[in-house]
Parts: sequence; structure tokens; C-alpha cells
Amino acid sequence: MKIEYIDNLRGIGIMLIVLGHTSSPFSNYVYQFHVPLFFFISGYLFNSAYFDNPIRFINKRINRLYLKYIYFGVTFILLHNIFFKLNIYNISYNADATSIQLYNLKDTIIEILKTIIFRNREQLLGGFWFIPALFLMESLYCLVGAVSLQLKKTYNFKIYLLPIILIFFFLGNIISNFDVRLPYYLNIVFAQILFFYMGVLYRKNEERIHFNFYSALLISIVLVFTSLYFNVDVSNNNHYSDKLPFAIALILFPFVALSGIYILIYIARNITNKYISIFFQYVGRNTLFILGVHFISFKIVSYLIILNYDLPLKLMSNFPYIDSIGLKCWWPLYWFVGLFVPLIIKFLFDKRYFFFNKTKIVDID
Repeated sequence: MKIEYIDNLRGIGIMLIVLGHTSSPFSNYVYQFHVPLFFFISGYLFNSAYFDNPIRFINKRINRLYLKYIYFGVTFILLHNIFFKLNIYNISYNADATSIQLYNLKDTIIEILKTIIFRNREQLLGGFWFIPALFLMESLYCLVGAVSLQLKKTYNFKIYLLPIILIFFFLGNIISNFDVRLPYYLNIVFAQILFFYMGVLYRKNEERIHFNFYSALLISIVLVFTSLYFNVDVSNNNHYSDKLPFAIALILFPFVALSGIYILIYIARNITNKYISIFFQYVGRNTLFILGVHFISFKIVSYLIILNYDLPLKLMSNFPYIDSIGLKCWWPLYWFVGLFVPLIIKFLFDKRYFFFNKTKIVDID
């Protein structure tokens, strides 16, 4: 039951991530909690037995996260010039024009090396900032837990993790507020580790927490109003809405995010239809692939828009979608294609219809 509903939860979460990357009118709503949800899930799945052997845990995450980050990163770098020729990248129309240019051999090697050390990623892998952030967050939490455990064993000195986590949370957010960007997404690691820890605590106290329809409904309504005044762009250096003073937004954010997570857990736990559950579980087991492929899938819709309105082909390079007046109504199709095209491709990989694929690309856990 636990794993099934967690897969449901991940499935719902990645659907909201894709939705948030469109021009959907619901983007502000889901931005309140969709990224913290995945840190929360990772905390829920963390096994504290690794405090005894943090190196083993880090090695495991290298295989499960880092190598897949490299796989996607290098693949998209090698396809960079092809994307350029197809107008998916274009200097004139691309929002990130300074970094969009044809690569020569030297550029390709440099970009691959940057990818290997978590220092760069292709624009079409925009959502992949999450991978190094999660890897470093999990490693940091495991190391802090390991030190705490050793101090307790050696000196009978107990360290409580919550105060340390709160220090990281405030430090990361305050640094971000001054627009200081630490290397390796450490701003995000520090600022979001609180939700990872909340996932750990939820796993320990899961049976004591009760979920009901009326609470979820009330919270949903409250979050509609908070979304009018508050949102946070985690990937943009934890940028909070300018409509509220920073101190208020900082205190409000954990409560808003955890409230959204409560709603999603309630929904995930109450998916009882067998076939709907199978669908969400399949989506939830393939979040990494969807995260990596949904932006390039958006280009299918951009091309259809160009054909329909007789627009310049160079508009294909608008990222993540064609953001012109009168065209934002296309967001449902962007969402649908951004979700289902990766799922179809992944299904074909799993069925080995592509002969060169011998290893499945599995999800983050």
C-alpha cells in the first residue's frame, strides 16, 4: 500500500511539474508546493540505516542519480547542433540567446566536462537542476545524520537534527534573498532540506496523521487565495513573490507547501480505481524520464502553433513555449504532449523496440 500510493504521489507530482512549465493559469497554484513535494518524497524514502555507512549511500545515489544525469546531459549536448539546425535553438528568438550557439568540438568537450561536475546543463534539460540539488541534499542529510550517530555512540552526546535543519533552511533563504548564488545549487539544498526532513518525520509518524476530505477541500480553497499573493520559484534561487515582505513569505512558505503536500497525499491515498492507479504508478515510476524529455516534447506543440498561425519557424526556439499574446490558450496541449510523449517513448524503450537500449532508465527513489 505504501509504495503504491507513493508512486501515485510521484505521478501526480510530475504531472504538476509539467503543468507548471506551461502557461497554465494554475501555475502559481502548483508552484506553491510541487517542488517541495519531491524533496518530501525523497525524505520519506530515505533509510536512516545509512547513517552507519554514508559512503555506501552516496555510492548508491551516484548510480541512481548522477550517472543518469550524465546520460541525459551528454545525450542532449551531442544533439545540440541538430537542435540548432531545427530552430529549436536560435540566437535571434531564444530567451537565453547568450548561451545558444553552434558547438564546435572544443565547445562540446567543455560542455560535457561541465556536465560531469554539475556545472551546466542544456536548456532543454532545464528541470534537471533538481538532480544535483537532490543528490547533494541527500548526501548532506546522510552525513549530518552519520556525524550525529557517531557522537551519540562515542560520547553519548545526542544532537537533534531539527535545529540543524532549520539553520540550513533560514541560511539558504536569507542568502538567496540577497541574490547570492552558491555553487552547486547549495542555496536550494539548504533552503529546501526542511521538506526532505519533513518527509523523514512523516514516514516515522505516518500512522498518527489522519487525512480527510473536508480538511483537504478547505486547504485547497485556502491555497487558491494564497496563490494570488504568494508563490516561490525554487529553481530561480528560491525567489519569493514580491507581493509579500520577505520575512512573511519565508515563514509562510513551509506551511503553504506542506498544506499542498497534504492535499496531494490525500488524493494519492484515495485512488482506488485499479486502472487509474496503474496509470499513476507508471507515471510515478518514470518521473526522471518525463523531467528530461518534456521540454523537447513541447516543441511538437510549438511547431503546430507555427503551422496554424503561419508564424516564423524561428519561433520554435521560444523556451519553454511560444509565449505570444493570444497563444497562451494552448497550455492544455503543451501539458498533454509534455506528459504523454515521454511516456510513449519510455514505453517503447521498456519494450525494447529500440534495439540499442538494454538498460531501463528508472525513476528516482
